[in-house]
Amino acid sequence: MRMRSKEGIPVLILTIVVVFYALATAGSAASAEKDTGPIKLGWIGNGGFIVHKDTLFAARMAVDEVNQSGGILGRRLVLLEEDDKGQVPQGVAAYKKLVMSEGCKLLLLAEGTDTSLANQESGAELYKEYPHISFTIGSAGADITQKIADNYSKYKFFFRTHHIVINANMDLISDFVTDIMKKNGMKKVAHIEEDASWNKASREGGYGRPPFKDMLKQKGLDPVYYGVVSIQEKMFLPIFEKIAASGAEFISTQCAYTDMAVLTKQWAVSAAKDIPICLTAASGSNLFSFWGRTNGACLGAVISSPEGDFPLTGKTLPFLKNLREKYGVGPTWMSAYAYETVYMIKRAIEKVKGLQDMEAVIKALESGEIPREESVYGRIKFGNQGIEMHSLKLGPDYYLSFGGQWQGKDNMPLIWPFDLAERIDPGKKFLPLSQLRKMDK
Repeated sequence: MRMRSKEGIPVLILTIVVVFYALATAGSAASAEKDTGPIKLGWIGNGGFIVHKDTLFAARMAVDEVNQSGGILGRRLVLLEEDDKGQVPQGVAAYKKLVMSEGCKLLLLAEGTDTSLANQESGAELYKEYPHISFTIGSAGADITQKIADNYSKYKFFFRTHHIVINANMDLISDFVTDIMKKNGMKKVAHIEEDASWNKASREGGYGRPPFKDMLKQKGLDPVYYGVVSIQEKMFLPIFEKIAASGAEFISTQCAYTDMAVLTKQWAVSAAKDIPICLTAASGSNLFSFWGRTNGACLGAVISSPEGDFPLTGKTLPFLKNLREKYGVGPTWMSAYAYETVYMIKRAIEKVKGLQDMEAVIKALESGEIPREESVYGRIKFGNQGIEMHSLKLGPDYYLSFGGQWQGKDNMPLIWPFDLAERIDPGKKFLPLSQLRKMDK
């Protein structure tokens, strides 16, 4: 009996090995089968908000292009879309649905800062059981990337393919306003900001930076009026009365969610109508459609990222042409961010040969970049420290920031930076309101 038992041990061991090998092989086969299936990319945003909706069109376009060129490692890319109606609870519910129920390992968040912060926490809770990577393409709040820098292990899955309101962005916007004013002999500035979470640091300062109005003062301007408006505000005439009485020569605004079409139309009939206005971050003010939305009241307004056909890189004009032809829309600045994110994802996955190791994909995103000529508006690179951690880098060496002016219907020439404007749009410059109004007649 004891001899038979000893003789049976090798058979038992062999049986166990065979069983484990079969299980492992089955698991590998299932994994291989899964790795040859479609790659799911989730999109969440407010479908009723023009800037968010445009990111969806741009993401669709990029996904189509990727699939037409063979997909990612031969796998088809599928875009799953969720409309959160601009509400934080719905955004969080959509996030959990895409990750847990739909099996999305990649998400594009065309959301405001509040919803992105909430989903940053949701993702951190889910990550261990559901490894995934999120890209916020719609929020500029500094808290998002500060959290990544402070607790990398918890938030390493979260990236921002969007500018951050602090550092390079505030420098560039203040340079934009300052350069235009000084070149045209102006010094007294009025500044309006909306009361929203995305630009809290701009209003109050922080992260080693003063409030935006103080930055303008440091650069030699004289802030003679400062006001904060609610994003629900619809009556701006009293503000413009105060601005006119302040002696301001130029009006600077930082409003993303305020109804800028209403604000612009009221500016054009207010006591401040002869004072040039700059609409930075203003939703859709850079689109040709804004002329119709304001009935031409935007004439003379200075804007960031005008829609015009400027060959900033080899991909700019094809991007603009395809977006208009396929979806009938011009690009907001966020549409390019969404488009670029899809290609950043493609490069990272191909670099590490798949999505099996999410940590490796994260490292590939951190170290990777898209060269200037292969992107729409400049070189794509994520910051790697402090509040720039995992945030899109801006500036002449990276993603370009540029400005224009409404000089007529379908006419938004590039006017800043001056050297770029002269190269891309020769002879174009900021024009006084009085001159533009005569030309418009």
